Formats: sequence, C-alpha cells, structure tokens
Amino acid sequence: MKSDSRRPDSIALPFALMTSRLPRSLGTWSATAIVVSTIVGSGIYRVPASIAADVGSVGAVFALWVLGGAIALCGALSLAELAVAYPRSGGIYVILRETYGPLAAFLFGWGMLVVNPAGYAAVGLIFAASLRALFDIPERYDRLVAAAMIVVLVGVNIRSVRFGAAIQNTSTSVKVLALAALSVAALVVGDSSRGAFAGPIDFAPASATGFGIALIAVLFAFDGWQWVPQIAEELNDPGKALPRALGGGVLLVTIVYLVTNAATFSVLSLREIAGSSLVTADVARRVAGELGGTFVAALIALSTMSSNHGGFTTDPRVFYAMAKDGLFFRSVAAVHPRHGTPHVAVLVMGAVAVVYVFVRPFERLAETLVVGMWPFLVLSVVALFVMRRRERSEGKGTAETSSESLASSAPPRRFRVPGYPWTPGFFLVACIALIGNALVDNPVLTLTNFGVLAAGAPAYWLWRAGLARVFDVE
Repeated sequence: MKSDSRRPDSIALPFALMTSRLPRSLGTWSATAIVVSTIVGSGIYRVPASIAADVGSVGAVFALWVLGGAIALCGALSLAELAVAYPRSGGIYVILRETYGPLAAFLFGWGMLVVNPAGYAAVGLIFAASLRALFDIPERYDRLVAAAMIVVLVGVNIRSVRFGAAIQNTSTSVKVLALAALSVAALVVGDSSRGAFAGPIDFAPASATGFGIALIAVLFAFDGWQWVPQIAEELNDPGKALPRALGGGVLLVTIVYLVTNAATFSVLSLREIAGSSLVTADVARRVAGELGGTFVAALIALSTMSSNHGGFTTDPRVFYAMAKDGLFFRSVAAVHPRHGTPHVAVLVMGAVAVVYVFVRPFERLAETLVVGMWPFLVLSVVALFVMRRRERSEGKGTAETSSESLASSAPPRRFRVPGYPWTPGFFLVACIALIGNALVDNPVLTLTNFGVLAAGAPAYWLWRAGLARVFDVE
C-alpha cells in the first residue's frame, strides 16, 4: 500500500485490522431506540424545576420545549445528510476528518476520551441514588453501584451488537411507555384544580435572560441524538435508517416531553414546580401516593441505565475509527472474532468512565459538561455547507464517491436535509447562542472546557511525531 502523508487513514496497519469491518446487524428501530434512549436520561426528571423558576409562565415553558425540539430536529436532519454521505464508524469523527483534516478529527476523539466519560460517571451516580431509594442501599456504596453498572454495560456491549440492541430496544420501550402512562394518569385522574392550568396561561417570560438560561437547560435535555451516526457502518441500510432514526427519534422525544410537561402543569402549580427537587416524583405522588415515588425512582434507574447503554453502543466506535486511521493504539481497532464488536474500544471507554466515578465528585462531573462536545457539533453542521459547496465546484451530485463509501456494498440512498440552508443555519445560530451564553454565564468553566479540548492538539502532534512509532502503530 502506497503511503500518502496527506491522509491519516493511509498509515500502514496490519492487514487484518485494515480489512476488518463491524458487521451490519442493526435496523431502523434499533437506531431510533438509541436516539430516544440516549436523549431521555435523567434530564426530563430534573430540569423542569429550573425552567419553571427561570421562565415564570406556563405558556413560555411550553414554547421553550417546542423551540428546543425544533432546534434539535434541525440539527438531527442536518447531521443525517452528512452521516448518509459518510456511512462509516465514527460519525462526527469521520465528518470532521473528511472536512477539516486529521487534527480536527483527533481533537474530537480526544474530547470523547476526556469529556464524555464524565457524563457516564455522572449518570451512573444518579442511577445509584435511584437504586438507593428503592432498596435502602447506604449512600457510601453509590460509587461502587455506579461503577458496577458501567462494568455490566461494558460486558453487554462486548457480548453482541444484537444482544445489546435487544436490551436497548426493550428498555427504551419500557421507559417511554412508563413515562407516558404516568403522564396520562396525571391528566386523567389528577386534581387539575390545584395545577398551573387552573389559572390564566401567560406566554410572556419573566425576563429575556431567564428565557435564554432556560433554553440551555432544554437543549441539554435534548442532548444525545448526535451520537447515533457513529454506528452507521453497522446499520443494514444507513441511507434509510439514519434519517428516520434521527428525525423520528427527536420528534418522538419532543412529543413525550410536551405530554410530560402537560401532566406536570395539570397537577402542580408553577410555584410547586419551581421549588421541586424532583418534579416527576411529585407528580407521581399526587397520582398514586408514596407508591408513585417508588415508581419514579425505578423509572429513573431504568432511564439512566438505558441512556448509558446507548452511549456505550455508539461512542467506542470513535476510538475504533481513530485506531484504524493510526491515530490511536492499533489494538483498539480490533474486532472480536466471535461477537463482531469493537471490544477493546468498549473497554477503553468503560475504564475511563469508572476512573471518573471514583476520582471526581458529582458536582465536578456535571461541571465538565458545561458545553461538552457542542463545539464539534457546530463544526459538523458547518461541514454540511462545505460538502454542498464542494459538490457544486466538482460538478458532483453526491458525496458517496468519497473514500468513505463502503466498498462492500452499494452506496446508500442519498438524503438531503429539507429546508437547506435555513434548517442547518437555524441550528447553528442556536448553538452559537448556547455557547455564547455559557461563556457569559459561566466563563471560567466554559473556558476550562475549551482548554481541555484544545489540550488534544499537543497530544496529536506528539503522537504523529513519535508516539505512534513507539507503540508500533506506524
């Protein structure tokens, strides 16, 4: 194979690693379940209180959730076009590499290694707290329980993609149906005379600043849809599955969120919502007493476990893609000979998440995620404009002729985001506003987040300068 220094994937890897591919074993429903499950974690149970406190009116709260869903949908459809054009493991990593080169892609992978596992650790601790409420487990065991959950999910995702998908599909269905059942019960049998709907509905927010702060909480409650393109190589028909999963999944979550909020406002006053530590539990107690609180604790445990499971299905594929490009340890590109999973990549992600569980308190874990990986999401959607411009300049109608087309199958059907350029443009404006607001509201943590991501640049140069040869990658 002739070496080409312009491309990271030209690094000569062993033949077995260069030709190994993850098997196609996932359909549209499995991809949709990952989208829904990754989004619906613990956010919907916690953020309504802060949103009500910041906004101060029922109508404005609903407008926020509709706006948040619209922003997420525009981003999801924009990313779907890119993911269909580059249907390979790694998702955003591949898009960044094809658009901006290996450094940008490496920085994304670096962020996935040092930032995203903090989210798994934080969600694991929420899972442990919910389990403690169910089984009266001493609080001192929270970190052990969180670590045990992560270890179990690592095992599941190594065992088999189909086995993991079956668990994901079932857990997603159960938690969405359970949340919907609770909402319907509150709307049907709850005492609406005590709820916020009993009074006049005002659409004016208390302040523009409060509305902006609350929108950040809403957008983080929708966070997670962007990771499903990382399993594109394992989808039976990525051209069909990716747009349906991304668009349909975000729409489904938006409906669930709106119904959940309607149920909340039907039985709780705005003041009660703003002062609640766990709104959904308060709604359940109004409907079913203390049994309702137990039900919500179980539901949060299921939701957080399922959300982390979705992450362990998608995120390790970034490390797998980096290793195949020669930008990470070559063993991470290994595919399990029996189960057909990137088992080493899954182990890497799980190990880092477990370390975070034990070395950082929950508050610091949450702080790590102030803006998280959103800067790369902005770059990815900008890549859609770059790709369209390249197509026009090269006189090509599709991007499937790139090196990222799967040689083992026909190119996937083409998907184009409706409403271009306004759809991706609307999403970009919202993202830039979100990051700008984070800089104003919490400049130290936001700049620290940027610094952590930027620290990947010297790591990249060190790797390309000599570390790759030390570890026998080149």
